[in-house]
Amino acid sequence: MGDYTKILPVILSGGAGSRLWPLSRQSAAKQFLPLAGSKTMIQDTADRTRGPDFLPPVFICNASHIDLIDEQIDDYGAIIVEPEGRNTGPCAVVAALHALSLDPDALILLAPADHVIERPDVFLDALRRAAPIAADGHHVTFGMTPDHPATGFGYIQQGKTIADGVFEIESFREKPDEVTAKSYLASGNYHWNSGIFLFKPSLLIEEMAALASECAEPARQSYAQAKHQDRVIHLDAQSFAQCKPEPIDIALMERTSKGAVLPCDLGWRDVGSFRAYRDLHAAGEEAVIIGDGYAHDSAGSLIDTDGPLVALIGLENVGVIVRDGRVLVVELDASQDVKEIVNWLKADNRTDKL
Repeated sequence: MGDYTKILPVILSGGAGSRLWPLSRQSAAKQFLPLAGSKTMIQDTADRTRGPDFLPPVFICNASHIDLIDEQIDDYGAIIVEPEGRNTGPCAVVAALHALSLDPDALILLAPADHVIERPDVFLDALRRAAPIAADGHHVTFGMTPDHPATGFGYIQQGKTIADGVFEIESFREKPDEVTAKSYLASGNYHWNSGIFLFKPSLLIEEMAALASECAEPARQSYAQAKHQDRVIHLDAQSFAQCKPEPIDIALMERTSKGAVLPCDLGWRDVGSFRAYRDLHAAGEEAVIIGDGYAHDSAGSLIDTDGPLVALIGLENVGVIVRDGRVLVVELDASQDVKEIVNWLKADNRTDKL
């Protein structure tokens, strides 16, 4: 197996959490909120990757997140600032270039800032198992063991065995309908696509240049021309704007012959909607109440209020969210569409409400 020294956690914090408005807003995106415990989501993400196996974490974010990261994270290596969002493909190239500048033998762990992992010890064990595979020339992703036929996630189909518990990637599948999702679950060969990756930096740069040059070359230029201010690195805006906005899943993982998947059961949750947020706090049908609320005959509902009393009677699967004078009432099965409110507010020039 290939050698590596340490793992560099690169935590992606560019999202605004628009599906969780008004809980998540521009001034406090969801990764900076304590949605799953006493610590914020970004603090939990950083804490999972502390210790002798890891370099201090690096964050990739937009300019509005610099102060929040600095306030919430005690020890970090750098904050890399995106001039605009261009998806995760360019971010991966920038991460690889930065890793090479720190330690040519380090691996990169690319991870979103806003995921819940309830079994961090299992996650660390999975990283230790994946590291020699990545060092030996595979791009490793972590497939989450599905426990229900979810239609809101992409899936990874495992192929031939590479090593014990690590497999070639047979295919990536987009979000399926319920019938297809049930067939995936029954087969035992499909895993949720977590968006967590472990790469060898030099190999990632080489393959991105060959397979996704429209992402890779402008990203390389933006890092080479970046402005450094203490631990903050501002990517060059003109170069970065030329990056093709592709996710790393498409830019690299769906095109490479060197992809690998390590299935694992981490207690993983992507809190991407109010349905997922409600389910994070209760497995049964009882109403979840955070703040001053009351619910009667309202199974599966959610109240989260920062002050005003909210009372709910006879409405099932409904979410009522109150933050700083903003009120959202949503049928939880339609909560993926909350982003449409954010789009409307932007189009109506009401950005003070975001």
